[in-house]
This record gives sequence, structure tokens and C-alpha cells, in this order.
Amino acid sequence: MKKDYLCIAHWVDKETGVTKSRIAPLNKGTNKTGKPYAMTDTDKAEIHDASYNIGQVLTFSMSLE
Repeated sequence: MKKDYLCIAHWVDKETGVTKSRIAPLNKGTNKTGKPYAMTDTDKAEIHDASYNIGQVLTFSMSLE
């Protein structure tokens, strides 16, 4: 299963010097009239030790075991 995320912030941690990025799940689909949409839920955002550009869409592969 693939899951898309949107990078909504990035910074360098003052204490550790590690670059951090905040990513939020990106939901995509088609509405009732056939027009595409994409929206993100910032309440479910996660912080990662990585440097992504703000606005970059990331796709991760997941497997459930």
C-alpha cells in the first residue's frame, strides 16, 4: 500500500543540529462531479529527522503484516 504525505515545515533543531521536517498525510480523490481534490490533515502531522522541501509530496510504501 502506498501513502502520500505533504511536507508542511522544515527546520534545524537548535540543540542537536539535526534537520527536521513536519509531514502530514495527503488524501487525494475525485469528488462527485469528477473533479480531482487533495487535502491534508495537519492534526495528524509527524516530525521526521530529514530535510524535505516545503510543499514536496512524498510517497511511502507500507506493508501490513
